[in-house]
Amino acid sequence: KMRDRSIQEATTLSDLFKHPDPELQAAVCKDVVKTSGKSILILLEGYDELPPDLQERSIFSTLIEGKELPNATILVTSRTSSSDIVYEKCKATKFQHIEVVGFSGDQIESYIENAVPNEKVLEAFRHYLKKYPHIHGLMYIP
Repeated sequence: KMRDRSIQEATTLSDLFKHPDPELQAAVCKDVVKTSGKSILILLEGYDELPPDLQERSIFSTLIEGKELPNATILVTSRTSSSDIVYEKCKATKFQHIEVVGFSGDQIESYIENAVPNEKVLEAFRHYLKKYPHIHGLMYIP
């Protein structure tokens, strides 16, 4: 997660590949660099949570721009309001934009009815959601 201070302070690829065994960490990093990241998926979750200066110039920028590990697949998650920043960095790479949108009330109800075929359990679940509206609210945004 990008809000993690140890991740934000990363300046090298080795800093991102954390493992309790330093020798294994170094070996993995060496192999990843040797293949330019081929067959590697790097998830940068919450990119918009990085301070602006780190969004502009950091190990994360070089990964997103394809300067580091050009053969790796980089998956960047961000709030929709920040997606333009990510898009600008990705223009020169093989880039796909996917937007995950929330569910409507009807879609949630349909899903619940399909997932809970037992009428008694279904009613108990609906009662639970009414009792805890914050749980119900989480269903709207995946």
